[in-house]
This record gives sequence, structure tokens and C-alpha cells, in this order.
Amino acid sequence: MKAQVYAAPQDSNTCSGCEYIVGIVEQWLESNYSVAQATQYLDALCANLPGFEQICDQIVQYGLAEFVNYINTNEQPQTVCTQVGLCTSVAQLGDLDCSLCETVINAMENWVEENSTMTEIEFNLEEVICELVPGFETVCDAIIEQGVPDVVQWIEKYEDATVVCGQLNLCPTMKALASFAPSHIQRI
Repeated sequence: MKAQVYAAPQDSNTCSGCEYIVGIVEQWLESNYSVAQATQYLDALCANLPGFEQICDQIVQYGLAEFVNYINTNEQPQTVCTQVGLCTSVAQLGDLDCSLCETVINAMENWVEENSTMTEIEFNLEEVICELVPGFETVCDAIIEQGVPDVVQWIEKYEDATVVCGQLNLCPTMKALASFAPSHIQRI
């Protein structure tokens, strides 16, 4: 029986996010985690990182067992994510550090909006995201080096993940500036 390819809206962040998840699952499987453990950790990732909901929903709809089977057969992440419907068959380029940074900043923004204390935000960042989810080292290091309270202040001031990540030098500065540029410039 041939697996059905699901269709989902695709953009470079969705595609690179899926490829990132494939990498995480590969690491878990190589570390002899069971499918049940991988499922549990993937559920935790999906629950704690806003921005991954669409990706996680698509993987669950597709079927975790089939998803893991593709990974176990050493399929390339792009191929696995195309089968799940999160990438197109054409390679999509995206800045993974920028995308991951935006995901973490969006999560931190949600924690701020939920009136989490600084201690709770630091715990969620350091002990959940940075410690349990591989691949976020660059983002975590940048946030911790800058200082979590400073980054929270940026979030409160800018309220845009791309700008905050630009401040952390994880997204191109022009991309950060473009998010605040007017749609047109009036000539005087």
C-alpha cells in the first residue's frame, strides 16, 4: 500500500521546521529511543514550541509510524517532509538558525503574554528547550549570552520575532528592518 502524500500550505519555515524535526527524530532513533519515546518527546516539542503546531498536526495526520519508517529507511529530510506534505519536491532554502530563533522567541512571547515570571521563562527556555531539544544550541547560547531579561524586554518592546532575532544576530538585519518598513514610501 503506497502512502498518501498530504497537501499542506508550504513555506520555507514550515519546510525547514519539518526537516529539523526529522533530524531530531533521527537523533532519538540513533540513540535507541523507542517509537513510543520519540512520540512522547515529539508531543512535548509540539506542546511547548508555538510555531510547530502545523508541522506536528501534519505529521500526526500522516501517521507517526509511517513518518518514522521513512526516517528509518534513511530517506533525506526533504523527501520525508515532501511525503508528509510539508515541503514541495523542489528544495526550499531557509535560514534554519533564523527560523529556530523565531520559533523560540514566539514561545517566549507566549510565556510573557501568559504573565510567566522571569524565573519560569528562564526555566522553560533553559531546562525544556535548550536542554531537551537538540539543535537549538545556537539560539539558546545567543539568548543566554544576551541575557534572558534583556531579550524579554526586546520582546515587549518590538513584539516581532524577526526583529528580536535580528538583534541577536540570528536573522539578517535587513530582514528585521523589512518587517517594520512601510509598504510604500511617500515622496516629499
